Amino acid sequence: MRKGVADLYRFSQVGRACNERYLQALAAAPDHRHGIVALERLCRPRTNHGRRHARLNPIDSKDLALFKAVLAGEHVIVAFRNTNIQQRLWARPPTDYLEAKRRCAYVSRQITKLHGHGLIAKVPRTFAHSRGFGA
Repeated sequence: MRKGVADLYRFSQVGRACNERYLQALAAAPDHRHGIVALERLCRPRTNHGRRHARLNPIDSKDLALFKAVLAGEHVIVAFRNTNIQQRLWARPPTDYLEAKRRCAYVSRQITKLHGHGLIAKVPRTFAHSRGFGA
C-alpha cells in the first residue's frame, strides 16, 4: 500500500482486521496460569520440614547455569552427582584443594536448594548400586 493520506482509511481497515485476528488467536490460546503460579513459587523462599530454602531466580545467570546443568540430557538415564554438576558449571578443574572443597560445598548447597523446592529428588541406593555393590 502507498503511504499517502488517501490510504489512511485502508490502513485502519487492515490494522483493525489484524487486531481482531490477534484477539481471536489469544482467546483460543491455552491457559498458562498454572505455569505462572509454579514460577512464582520458585521465586519465593520456601520452608520444607522446618528448613528454610532460599528463593530461586530463573533470570539470574548463576541459577540459569544451574538449571542447564541439572537438566542436561546425559542425566536422564543415570542421575547426576555433585561432580557432574561441577563439570558443567566450571570449564576448568579446580586449581587447588581449597577451591575443590569450595566448589563441592557450593554445588551441595544448590542441590539442597533444588531439593527443598521439590524440583529434584534423591534416588535411594544409587551410590552403592552404581559402584557394583548391589542394592
